[in-house]
Amino acid sequence: MWELTTAFLALQATLFAGLCVSGGFLYYCLQYRQKRGVTSLIVMFVGIIIWVGSELIQIQLRALSYASFGMALRILGIEITVIGILFLGLEYTGRERYINWQLVALLSVVPLLEVALALSPARELIFRVQANDAVPWGYDLIVTPLFLGHTVYSYLF
Repeated sequence: MWELTTAFLALQATLFAGLCVSGGFLYYCLQYRQKRGVTSLIVMFVGIIIWVGSELIQIQLRALSYASFGMALRILGIEITVIGILFLGLEYTGRERYINWQLVALLSVVPLLEVALALSPARELIFRVQANDAVPWGYDLIVTPLFLGHTVYSYLF
């Protein structure tokens, strides 16, 4: 069982530091949101904050009953992050003309479906959880082919 060991405290501290640094960058970006590329950075840092924040919350709650909500938040954070990175790449390379409401709508379909699936009774199609006190969040994530598809989709961006 994970107690308040040095490794557990280091993990919590690292996640908290990442959350604080991302929040600081987000605050800084919000001050200069009219500059080129900053909107994409804002999207990316919002995704990172959701992603890291969900990890930190799950470690604190350590309950199997929160696993699907935590995974839904984690998936949402990952997808928002990679969309922000894609937009940043488009802006950086002078292709910001491709960033429009149609692209945003198209790129929103997969994250919304994944979050809906993660929160539904059919969540075992994307992941399964199994209690395990040897890990800080209290359960193991058993990936499915659909979750591997999510991973590949995210890395393609």
